[in-house]
Amino acid sequence: MRKPPLISMPLSCSAMRMVKRFIAAVPALLVLFGCAAQQKVWVKPGLTQEQFAKDRYSCMQQSQQRVSAAFVNEYGGSSSNHVITNANLFSACMSAQGYTLQQKASLAEQAAQQAATKDQAKAAIESINSEMVEVCAREDLRPYYSKTSCKAEDTTLAQMADRSRITNDEKVAMNEARVEVKRINKEVEDAIRQYSPQVASSTIARREQASAEQDKNNEDFYEGSYHPW
Repeated sequence: MRKPPLISMPLSCSAMRMVKRFIAAVPALLVLFGCAAQQKVWVKPGLTQEQFAKDRYSCMQQSQQRVSAAFVNEYGGSSSNHVITNANLFSACMSAQGYTLQQKASLAEQAAQQAATKDQAKAAIESINSEMVEVCAREDLRPYYSKTSCKAEDTTLAQMADRSRITNDEKVAMNEARVEVKRINKEVEDAIRQYSPQVASSTIARREQASAEQDKNNEDFYEGSYHPW
């Protein structure tokens, strides 16, 4: 749609100076508004930049508003008719699509906190893994870990093919190993609750189910009734 033409009347020198002062003030206002706008950003978790651009464009289209203005005095006058973006309508549209307006500084702080939390979680997992490696390398637990591997993916064909019954020394080592493994599993679950609370319940539930199955296998193995073949 073609925009309506601007309608103007001749202005005197005095009026021209007034208009020039007004026009000169406009960029300053725009800069101030621009700086203020840059303080906040629209946020919607899990969204791509492409989808944000589409949503923003859609809201811009829906929030356009035509405005008119006129200036008249004894020296002359002018009028204009143009389209602007209604900030309230735009905000309502973005909010309706699930966006929230947040301070940039706040987001930066959140990002820094998330990065720090990620580093802490990584350090905690590395520490727990080191503990498990130390447990697997203990001399007093060697009789047990000669029958099984420290990690399931490290199980050898020889261990899988071993049909021998558990000995008394292996039973003692197995009991001690189970105590250590339960202690380490508790540390893992505490770390999950601390660093991934949003998935803690489901993750720990799956771990507990797997642990219960492992305990049953260990009990059968201890009693000499478990055979993996």
